[in-house]
Amino acid sequence: MSYSDLTNVYIPSPNHSGTRQNYVSKITIHHMAGNLSVESCGGVFQNTAREASSNYGIGSDGRIGCYVDEENRAWTSASWWNDNQAITIEVANNEIGGNWGISDAAYNALIALCADICNRYGINPYYDGTIYAPLTEHMMFVSTNCPGPTIHALLANGTIENDIRAAMNGGYAPSAPTPSAPSADVSGDVEDLARRTIAGEFGNGDQRRAALGSRYDEVQARINEIYGGVTQSAAPSYSIDDIAQRVIAGEFGNGSDRVANLAAAGYDNVAVQNRVNELLGGGYSAPAAPTDLGAIVDAVLRGEYGNGSDRADALAAAGYDYNEVQAAVNARLGAGTGAVSYNDTISVGDTVVVTNPVIYGSNSTFAVNYDYYTVMEVVGDRAVIGVDGVVTSAIATYNLRKV
Repeated sequence: MSYSDLTNVYIPSPNHSGTRQNYVSKITIHHMAGNLSVESCGGVFQNTAREASSNYGIGSDGRIGCYVDEENRAWTSASWWNDNQAITIEVANNEIGGNWGISDAAYNALIALCADICNRYGINPYYDGTIYAPLTEHMMFVSTNCPGPTIHALLANGTIENDIRAAMNGGYAPSAPTPSAPSADVSGDVEDLARRTIAGEFGNGDQRRAALGSRYDEVQARINEIYGGVTQSAAPSYSIDDIAQRVIAGEFGNGSDRVANLAAAGYDNVAVQNRVNELLGGGYSAPAAPTDLGAIVDAVLRGEYGNGSDRADALAAAGYDYNEVQAAVNARLGAGTGAVSYNDTISVGDTVVVTNPVIYGSNSTFAVNYDYYTVMEVVGDRAVIGVDGVVTSAIATYNLRKV
């Protein structure tokens, strides 16, 4: 059992995969999408049917709860590859919807906890918008707004990493409690105030809201646009299908670049990404990626994308079609165009491990939260797997290996 000395409450969750297969080298910050206490969040993670957990949670009062010991992999980011390396932290929101703000107390606790983790594991905290940096986000691995516009902006503008570094060296000054009375309105146009806020002039959370007064909403909305937090309150004036097909063609890039580029163009990045997922998962044939497939295969064979579910996650996060790339890898290795076969005969009742977490008949992947699954149904090369009678996914039998 291991957790930070800063922990106030320990509520162990049964939802984890046991000992990590990788050394801790990352931190992934999430938001709760609600104002839960650390006890309430811990209670949520007691439910095994949810198949969700995190290593830590932080309430709006600044108290810290531990739910999964640091040496164990929590089920937080829908990415086996990320969660095997990352300590994951859920942060309560004191603003529900909109910018999904967080309190100063929660932010200060977050910085203190991250600094403690970085000092103990020798992590150099930085964020560069990719899945390979030590600071990552849930939205990098699945179509979601998590960790919300506020935390995302603080990551993207360098505030969080700079505050963590300062705290690691004992130089971080926690935000003072925010006065309840609003301050006088600040002067300047929205663009100027947004840039000054990003630079840190008006603080974070409640402190920022008080400092900006009645200008807060318009300034924060502009910050969200800059860092990819656009939301649509009315029906969009553009065709979601048209924008989705432009995304598939590669016009808006991949990962966090795609989110930022869509937001900068005024498009709802979540609605567009959801439509992209529907098109690709529904048999839509996407135009060939501008990157040479042979070069991607070379990179896979060099080990740059890992193996099994790690490979599927990394290729998907980089914007590549996993099935297309894996078929090319198999062909290069002389295994034909199908998936690698373990020559296993899969039958109902078998205990199996997932080698490639691709949903049957689609280009999408599912989260592998367990080491072992039970085969519940087999029809041809299609199997249905689950845990304790609860279905997880349909999957091709050649993507399974019997234990």
